[in-house]
Amino acid sequence: MSQKTSNAVRKLKDNITAISGSAGKKKRDGFKDGDGNGFEFIDDENGSGNSSGGGADQDDHWHVLVIDDDPDVHDATIFALQKIKVFGKNLHFYHAHSAEEGLKTLQKNGNISVTLLDAVMETPDAGLKLVKKIRDLGLKSLRIILRTGQPGYAPEESVIRDYDINEYCTKTELTRTRLISVLTAALRSYNQIEGMNENLKELEILTDGIAGIFKSTTPAELGDHILELMPRLLPHAAGGLTCAAESGTTGAADIDDLTICAATGIFSGSNGKTLADTAPDGLLSALTHLHPNDEMVLLPSPVVLYCNNDQGGVFLMHIAHDRPLSETQHMMLQILGANIAIGFQNITLIRRLDRLAFVDPVSHMPNLNALGDALQKQTNPREKLSLILLHVKALSAFHSAFGMDFTNKALAKMQKRLQHLLKSAYLIARYDSAKFAVLAGQDSMNESAILEAFSTPVSVDDTEISFSAAAAVTEIAEGEPEDVPTLLRRANSAILTVKHKPGTHITRYDPSVTKELEERLKTQEALRSALESGEGLHAHFQPKIDLEMETITGTEALCRWTLDGKPISPGVFIPVAEKSGLAERITDVMLGETAAFIRAREKKKLPPLPVAVNLSMHEIGRKNFAETLLEKIEDKKLTPDMLEFEVTESVMMHAPEHNIRQLEILKNKGFRIALDDFGTGYSSLRYLEEMPLDILKIDRSFIIKLNTANAGKSLAASAIALANIRELKTVAEGIETRLQHDALKTLGCTSCQGFLYGHPLAADDFHTIYKDWTLQDALTGTAKPAHKKKK
Repeated sequence: MSQKTSNAVRKLKDNITAISGSAGKKKRDGFKDGDGNGFEFIDDENGSGNSSGGGADQDDHWHVLVIDDDPDVHDATIFALQKIKVFGKNLHFYHAHSAEEGLKTLQKNGNISVTLLDAVMETPDAGLKLVKKIRDLGLKSLRIILRTGQPGYAPEESVIRDYDINEYCTKTELTRTRLISVLTAALRSYNQIEGMNENLKELEILTDGIAGIFKSTTPAELGDHILELMPRLLPHAAGGLTCAAESGTTGAADIDDLTICAATGIFSGSNGKTLADTAPDGLLSALTHLHPNDEMVLLPSPVVLYCNNDQGGVFLMHIAHDRPLSETQHMMLQILGANIAIGFQNITLIRRLDRLAFVDPVSHMPNLNALGDALQKQTNPREKLSLILLHVKALSAFHSAFGMDFTNKALAKMQKRLQHLLKSAYLIARYDSAKFAVLAGQDSMNESAILEAFSTPVSVDDTEISFSAAAAVTEIAEGEPEDVPTLLRRANSAILTVKHKPGTHITRYDPSVTKELEERLKTQEALRSALESGEGLHAHFQPKIDLEMETITGTEALCRWTLDGKPISPGVFIPVAEKSGLAERITDVMLGETAAFIRAREKKKLPPLPVAVNLSMHEIGRKNFAETLLEKIEDKKLTPDMLEFEVTESVMMHAPEHNIRQLEILKNKGFRIALDDFGTGYSSLRYLEEMPLDILKIDRSFIIKLNTANAGKSLAASAIALANIRELKTVAEGIETRLQHDALKTLGCTSCQGFLYGHPLAADDFHTIYKDWTLQDALTGTAKPAHKKKK
């Protein structure tokens, strides 16, 4: 040690001795601020002096490290500070005599608050280099007081600027009072920084805790997360447990029966046990004070958090902690508790909604979601599954007769009956108001059990009702889609084939049925679009020939549809239109085309030709059909001499009285009515008497084999004779040969229609081709080439 340094140390000792006085002095007041913080002098007689080295209680001391290569400095420092308490704590000293030893001491002891560091030790900059290493260790809270006996080696201005130190003192100026003041300020700063760090840790615990609470989806997940968090909040906890019930409790006895869903520490292995079987002494008695209506209660000893929500759920946490809760711990538990209560309420609500999502709200039976879930859970690759769809017929009639409540009770009994008879079924679900869906293995599928279930009545409140059903079985083949919507779509398409059969019938899914249904739906939508846009639909007109006059005396408007440049057969789209309610809109198109056809002939000064328009049974069956049709006819300025209507025998299948009345209204307005395709439908001679007819059209099936040799004994002859009795005119359809023509003329048929005379043509072509038409040209095949156009 240099002479200059020795002088500084000697000066430090003298200063300290002068102020300290003799060793036997009594306790003096020291200094305290307005909050009672500061230092005080302690007499040795009190037995609470400072310590050096190991063994001090870590919680009752400030830990100070003296790093100096001069042993006298260590002694002087201990001597100066040995009777000092700072902020109510004694001082505990560590000693290091080199920079390297000081660094090792800091690495070994993480609780050091302040270091008194000599700037010049084994090298002139040893202390300054150590400052950087200390901060590199991450000891940001540690307060560094740099002391030097050689200011020239460490000028104050540059040291303060370039190094992360908290105080700079020369040893010569460091009197005892100055040393105590500097140390007190450093410890106050350390304490404040540590307090802020502790607050950040607490905030981090709360942040992590709350985030995990709201990520939890089950009570068990919530419990695991909270118990995992507790050691950070309560380091001395010996373990914890959580219990949950998603339906309400009514008192302490019910709380005793709560099932443990998460456990740690001394309670490990308690999952699944009741609280009564696991609770330590004193816990159950503490719980007797809980009230079922309490939303959130925190008991400090024993530590218990209790939550009760308006969904009827109860959550309880107990932590084994034998120390009193600090104010901070109590506050943090309250904050966590409030969030746990909200998180558990969310879990309870979501799980309740999940359950509702799998249950039909009316019948309380499993629904389609439950069916999909059951399908996913059947993971045995060796077992082939089947889906059976049961459609209960005429359910609306039962609702009207008995009411929905009664009918739903009856359906619930039917489901139980099915469950009893189909014991191997994985699930029987309710699929809308009138259907059941059954998931079962193909080998265990018992179709006779389904028939048996519907063979006897269901009794509800001493009233018996009998159900019948249409059922479809869909096999789930390996590699094919297993989603419920696809399976139900297949089954529904199969049910259509037996839905209208009386009694209970079972069918199996046929892919061709689905394909046909899909094609029909595509056709339906394309037809609807064409009708809305007014594109693609138009009329072709085929001439009717008067056999006696040998001239064209009328025509039939036939609907034609072109889709994407390709013609669609009327045999495809007309049935679709009738079943989908589009037939009336096609009639509107035909009326418009007919009006344009007639106006064009007038403009071209061509002979007028009445046009026959076909009417569908489906549109005739509508209420006020005739009145509505007459309004449309009037709007288009059409008259009875311009227009006649053709109907088929199917009009007599449903509500014949209504349909006849609608036809009578038209006939009374002067419009002629023709019965089309006679002999192929459902009519009888009685209907011929009742229907208001003017014309009988003989179907081509009666004409195909007709010739002059067999004409007298043919069905065509009978039809013509019948028409004559009823004073009806006759039109024979489908004439393609001269022999057929001659035979019909011999039989006295009024008119004929067929390819022999001309094909259906668009209006403009019709006006051109048939302008100079003669029967002789048609019979000899010398008509214009356009006459030979195909349909």
